[in-house]
Amino acid sequence: MELTGLTNERDMDRDDAIPRLAWGRYREENGRKRLGMSIELNHRFADGVHIGMFVSALEGLMEGL
Repeated sequence: MELTGLTNERDMDRDDAIPRLAWGRYREENGRKRLGMSIELNHRFADGVHIGMFVSALEGLMEGL
């Protein structure tokens, strides 16, 4: 089953700076492997550009596998 989203049950601490990552199973699509991933973090500590940089770096590492 594909991962479509995830939320973590926790107390809402406004200073929570720990990102939470989760991923499901990979699947083949058009000859490529795809992996759904959920990233949850406090927007006060990271912006969309930071997530984009992380995802780009992760994709580069995974392509090398």
